[in-house]
Amino acid sequence: MRKMIVLISIISVYAQPSIEWQDCLGGSGFDEGYSITKTSDNGFVVAGETGSNDCDVTVNNGDTDYWVVKLTSSGSIEWQRSYGGSNYDRARSVSQTCDGGFIIAGESWSDDGDVGGNYGGYDYWVIKTDSIGLIEFEKHLGGGSVDIARSIQQTSDGGFVVAGESYSNDYDVSGNHGWKDYWIVKLDSTGSIIWQHSLGGTSDDHAYSIQQTMDGGYIVTGDSKSNDFDVSGHHGTSVHYYSKYDFWVAKLDSLGSLEWQNSFGGIKDDRARSIIQTSDLGYAVAGFSYSNDGDLTHHYGTPGDSADFWIVKLDSLGIIEWQRTLGGNGNDEAYSILEDYDGGYVIAGRSNSVDGDVTANHGRYDYWIVKLDLFGILQWQLSLGGSNRDYCYAMDCTPDTDYVLLGSTYSNDCDVSGKNGLFDYWVVKLLPDTVSFINDKDLPITFSFSTHPNPFNSAVKIRVRGVEDSRIRVEVFDIDGRMVARFDKLTDRNAEPVIEPAEMTGAREFIWSPGESVGSGVYLVRAIIDDKIVTKRIVYLK
Repeated sequence: MRKMIVLISIISVYAQPSIEWQDCLGGSGFDEGYSITKTSDNGFVVAGETGSNDCDVTVNNGDTDYWVVKLTSSGSIEWQRSYGGSNYDRARSVSQTCDGGFIIAGESWSDDGDVGGNYGGYDYWVIKTDSIGLIEFEKHLGGGSVDIARSIQQTSDGGFVVAGESYSNDYDVSGNHGWKDYWIVKLDSTGSIIWQHSLGGTSDDHAYSIQQTMDGGYIVTGDSKSNDFDVSGHHGTSVHYYSKYDFWVAKLDSLGSLEWQNSFGGIKDDRARSIIQTSDLGYAVAGFSYSNDGDLTHHYGTPGDSADFWIVKLDSLGIIEWQRTLGGNGNDEAYSILEDYDGGYVIAGRSNSVDGDVTANHGRYDYWIVKLDLFGILQWQLSLGGSNRDYCYAMDCTPDTDYVLLGSTYSNDCDVSGKNGLFDYWVVKLLPDTVSFINDKDLPITFSFSTHPNPFNSAVKIRVRGVEDSRIRVEVFDIDGRMVARFDKLTDRNAEPVIEPAEMTGAREFIWSPGESVGSGVYLVRAIIDDKIVTKRIVYLK
């Protein structure tokens, strides 16, 4: 059995995705979207800032507000709400919570309206809402200087973890090393602080992305100019005034203590913006680089003058497995990365190049989306936008492997229509890229094959969508080739869970809940459609 699995030959042919729908959201003022998350009802929630008070925006509390919009699966506005006070408020991150509500984080300079207080300058401002956007609690966190939250998610204990940067060393903040530090805050389910940690050195350190890891700890990334205290291995000069940024990745335990850290980059600026834990328990980091030395082996433009997408794949201890630069002679900046259904990666950002890896540009900056295989080899790339500035900052993926993108647009032509004013939120839903798997009989079929979550610690959903009338069977093997599951329990889109024979017709979603006899480790999911076979690796952690 082991030999049969190892010798399966699969070739993947990817097609560039296309737009399913797009929407401009906002008013006549300045509206910029920074975060998007798929929701349990197959819709989406987006968050950012608004300076408008017309068109799609019905309330403005003063200056700019958090603006959160709930969308249906087709992109129509279900509800929208502005949160803030009379000063400047900007939402940076939104996630759906297990109770169907939402957790939102960013920064606030207000001390009135929806905002319950301010320590001085910007504070982290965290809002928990119910499913229709009504505030359940709000918290301002920080000190007397600048504190900006950039990433928040609910944790496995029902609380929350938030990451950003802090220039403070008073009130809620302690342990600042000098200038700005990563500031990581663990909250309970009511928003009260459980612990907080300042991480960094005597120069500037900015956290942009945090994720809870399968071991209950946290992985966080951003950029750092430091080379002391918590930070070592910096690639730039040690002279503070001339120092450049590195990617800085820190692994924390469940209490926020530093387990390991690594700096990545060259002598120019290297800015990390997004990190994920991957199915092999390593990590993938996306950002952009101006360097052409150190950890980097290639740069498309003039180093120091233009940026490339820079993608770094790490093992579980933070050691580089591979790295890739992508782009052209212009500026190419990556802001979001996802692991795709096939073990590869989709990265989104913005580009004003029209050479190198970039084959099209509609004018000024476009959304630029690239697909890499699991070894970092480019599979496809796509530019979206109009003749003006289009900046993509966030991305998510639906269970059907559709990608949904969020950012801001100043355009109103080409791919963009319906703009309301200055910058609008621009939401783009893509159809999935078609994947043709060719087995050793050289017979092509087209279908999607996804697992979620991956890694998992309770149950995993395995979705297979085949061509009409195809026969589907799904099996799971351990790393030694022993079959541990052959599925007969399915959830159809239009039915409650039912018991069926192992071989079924059409699109199916299987749910595997390993029993006590099944241990943690790597497993192979084998999908058999008619006589054609594909496999996918999943990781189970008890």
